[in-house]
Amino acid sequence: MGFYFASSETWTLWGEYAPTITAREYVSGLTDAQDALIGAWGARCRRCCLAACLIADGQPELAIEALREIVRRTPSHDHAHCLLGLAHLVRGDEERAIRHVEIAFDVARRKLTSARVLGEALRRQGEAALLRLLLLRLRIKVGRLDAARALLEDGHGVR
Repeated sequence: MGFYFASSETWTLWGEYAPTITAREYVSGLTDAQDALIGAWGARCRRCCLAACLIADGQPELAIEALREIVRRTPSHDHAHCLLGLAHLVRGDEERAIRHVEIAFDVARRKLTSARVLGEALRRQGEAALLRLLLLRLRIKVGRLDAARALLEDGHGVR
């Protein structure tokens, strides 16, 4: 990431003016993204928040039931898939955990393209990056080194 400085030598659609991001806008966007990442994903969805509390309390079975219902109703709910992956991980079912984190990662990557403001784009990129790190760690843990290496090399558009 960095600043975009428009070149005065290049013709643009806007004539002399080209889009730029000021330092203040950039820092504001990063601050918004950081604040959104610090807040738990569950804070956006009451049922996800309840499931996250159940996982933290050592009751992953109850969390899985609640999260399965969310995923059944909204298959593209990346936060529910991520929490479902974590609940399966707590139960010791690493294969299901990987499957749900992969789904969450794919959904998060797709959402990157629909961000409309800088803060939202940075938040979504941060979420995708965190999911990528979790997925990388899980793949290494279960011995899927080729899949982990592919994730590192390709990055699936998240850098």
